[in-house]
Amino acid sequence: MLRQEPSGETVSDVRPRRTYSSPRREAEAAATRRRIVEAAHRLFVRDGYGLTTVRDIAVEAGVSVPTVRINGPKPALLLAAYEMALAGVEDFISLNDTAAMGTILATRDRASLIEAYAGFMAAALERMAELTLRIRSAADADAEVRELYLRIDERRVRSIHEGVALLASTGMVPVEEVEHVETMVGLLVSADTYLHLRAAGWDDGRYRSWLIDELTALVAG
Repeated sequence: MLRQEPSGETVSDVRPRRTYSSPRREAEAAATRRRIVEAAHRLFVRDGYGLTTVRDIAVEAGVSVPTVRINGPKPALLLAAYEMALAGVEDFISLNDTAAMGTILATRDRASLIEAYAGFMAAALERMAELTLRIRSAADADAEVRELYLRIDERRVRSIHEGVALLASTGMVPVEEVEHVETMVGLLVSADTYLHLRAAGWDDGRYRSWLIDELTALVAG
């Protein structure tokens, strides 16, 4: 309702609606989404992306189908599962822009940096390597997944390029060796390399130690 003040100014008696925010509800919603994303990850790896239905994800996560759809659609859950496995956040950003990798790249001691990077990548690959291969396989039959895979792969190449360029700027990598180092790092930390070595009987500790040795020799060489 409008009323007129003595000054002649017209004002409204209708109070603006308050925005309602409940930390408890937000926390519950975040926990539910995490269960859904983790359930989707397990099913995508176990059954493949194409064979996994929204209903399957709902059953695995212990929620309703509409709840999954609110957090979907399925391609979005695939991306969320990959991002959470990679660095624990859903934001599609350069790996170097995450807090964890930023801290690693800021390390000025070469040995400490290599050890931290190898530890990070070994843990990340344990979580995401099989999912990466599932995404690549599904990309052959699904246009949306193909676009997603291409975005992920382009970012992977770009993140390695940015990281090596940063190390070159600090003198840790000789400028003339940048391209070679980029190529080799891409090979060493690929899902294919990781899974090949795991299939050969290596555990994560052995892979991590091997990665440290290879990166040390690569940078030193």
